[in-house]
This record gives sequence, structure tokens and C-alpha cells, in this order.
Amino acid sequence: MALVLAVTLWFGPVGVTRGKLAGAEPVDVVIMTDVAIDDVAKQVAVVPGSRPDLVADVLDNRAALYLQRGEYERALADQREAQRLLLAAHGELHIEVGNSYVAIGNSLYHLGRAEEALQSYEQARVVLEQVVGPRHPTVANAIQNIGNMQMVMGNPEAGREKLREVLAIFEESFGPDHPAVGQVLFNLGWMADAMGDYQGALDSFEQARARELPRLGPEHPLVGEYEASMGTVAHKLGREQVAREHLVKALAIFTKALGPDHNNVARVHNELGLVEDSEGHTQAAIEQHLAALRIRRKALPPDHPELAITLDNLASLRIEARQFAEALELTDELLPIREAHAKENPAEVVDALLKSAAARRGLGRREDARALLERAEGLAAPLDPKWRERTREALAELGAR
Repeated sequence: MALVLAVTLWFGPVGVTRGKLAGAEPVDVVIMTDVAIDDVAKQVAVVPGSRPDLVADVLDNRAALYLQRGEYERALADQREAQRLLLAAHGELHIEVGNSYVAIGNSLYHLGRAEEALQSYEQARVVLEQVVGPRHPTVANAIQNIGNMQMVMGNPEAGREKLREVLAIFEESFGPDHPAVGQVLFNLGWMADAMGDYQGALDSFEQARARELPRLGPEHPLVGEYEASMGTVAHKLGREQVAREHLVKALAIFTKALGPDHNNVARVHNELGLVEDSEGHTQAAIEQHLAALRIRRKALPPDHPELAITLDNLASLRIEARQFAEALELTDELLPIREAHAKENPAEVVDALLKSAAARRGLGRREDARALLERAEGLAAPLDPKWRERTREALAELGAR
């Protein structure tokens, strides 16, 4: 899943995600290089210390480059320093301070810290409503990200209501054909996906691509997002050939525009692995997930939920292929990540314990497996009955052998 998040850069309220800016006027992001990062660093060095607001502007732009490269910790550090300078220059009730909360929330989201991101977006809304009024597009950016985080945290119905509020503000401010409206329609597609309406999601993504393709061209990263998203939901609909076609297009776009080590490239490899697995091509699926894992270990923090997704998928395939030693290594990396996010997703801890037990059982470490299954059984007690059933079945199978 790849949401379009809204941020505001120093030149005014816009929305940005991986190569696309959408505001009162369409603006395209130029894909930056190390030279651009160095140039911004030089600007930081020469801005007078008596102008903290200008230093904050430059830091915000460098943070945008870091975000584009997937260096989220560096982006967050620059954004926090920029916010400190803005607070010193303007106080809390200023549009740039409100926008800084949105930017910080985006980095937190990419780092897998959805609850903190939600808090930052909510603070942005509080500030911006007092500064520009509740129906301003800048406020709508914050509301959109609040809705996105509500979906990420398991409440897509609430998220959809927020996005409908945003859609009304954008249509009122910009008209129905503005790129910002397409951005909301795209995110509404992910809301439909989260509620199991895969055909509705696919329809939304196709509409968003049709709106933006003439303006952006076929190689733009945002078009890559549309292709990847259509591939994801086509797979969920069982249309594997259609899914593969979209995902291969997305992979080519992301690799060219963002580089081979970007997390978007990993995301497409992960989805292609799911398609290969659905078609019974276990080894090809393993190779796709290994490609994703190599990138995500480099690009993401070691406790990031998206790293866990790839570890989980690959561990399942290794167990299926009876490659238990490799599966054990993966589950040993997976379980601490699931435990770090146990508050949001306790069932995923149970699932990781089950996979870890299966790997140990396959290696003949029955007592180790039993200890993990007994722990899983305790954690599963308050969850959906299917988790209790799965742990009991695994314990029974262990005892029968």
C-alpha cells in the first residue's frame, strides 16, 4: 500500500508523494541526486544566523530530498530542526509551523510510526484551523493525512469519512479537475481496498491514472504508484496476468526514476512475489522476495513494518519449500519486529510465533517449537477464534509426531 501523503514546502501549500506535487497549480518534482543534497547543505551554511526562518526553509527542502531518496531518519532530523527554528521565529500559531507538523508526520509514517504520525497531523490541524480557517486547502492536507493514518491503524471507515471531507474542500477550492482531487480519489481507493472492496479500489486507481497520465507522462513516479496499486488489487481479485503487467510497468518506472535501492522498488518485488506464489512458482516467488529483502534491509529501519512484511512472506515460502534453516533465520528477525508493534497488531505476533515454531519443528527442535506455540496460545486467547484454532492445531500436530 502506498498512500499519497500531503506536505507543505516553503513555497506554499501543496501535497507531495514520491515525485509528485499537487497544489493550487500542478508542480512536478525533479528527481534529485547527491549533488542536489550537497547544494542544499551549502545553502544551510551561508544563510545568516539572524534569519532562522530562511534556514528552516532550506532544511525543509533538504528533508524533501531525503524523503525522495528514502532516507527517512535524516529527513525527520532536518524537519524537527526546521520546526524548532520556525517556532522561535513565529511562535506556534503560524502557517509554516502548522505545515511543519504535517511534514514531520510524513517522515514518522514512512518510519513505521503511525501513531506518532497521527498525533503530528492532528496538531497540524489544530494550528492551521486557527491560522487560515477550517475550510482552507492547507487544513485539508492535514485532514487527509489524519484519515490515511486512521486507515493504517485499522479504521478505514473513519478514514474514508475524513477523505470525503477533504474532497469537498478541494472541489470547492480548486474545482473537480484539479490534481489534488485526483490525489484524494487515489487514497479513497486504498480505503476501499482496506474494506475488502477490491473492484472499487481498482476502479478508483484506474480513474486516478486516467486523470494524471496526460499531464505527467508514462514514466513519472506517480504513474508508477498507480500501476503498482492496480497490480496489487488485481492480484487480490485473482487476475494474476493483469497484476503482473501493471507491476512490471511500475518496477521499470520506479527503478529509472528513484533508483534500484528505493523502497518503492522493493514494494513491487514483494507484490510480484505474491503473484508468482499464487501461480505456483515457489522459487520465482522466493527470488522476488529476496530482492525486496535486500533493498528493505538497506533502506528501512530494522523494526519497520514493511521489512516485516517481506520477512513474513519469505519465511512462509521457505517453510513451504522445507528450507527450515533459512526460515528460522527469517523468523528470528521477524518476531522482534512484530513484538515491537504488538499493541497495534497482536495477531501478527501470534502468526510470527507460529511460523517460528514451524521452522524449529522442521529442524527437529520440538521442545523449542512447543514453547513458542504455548506462548502463542496464551496471546491468541483474546483474539479472533481462528488464531486459537491455529495454535491448537499446531500443538496437536507437534504432539502427534
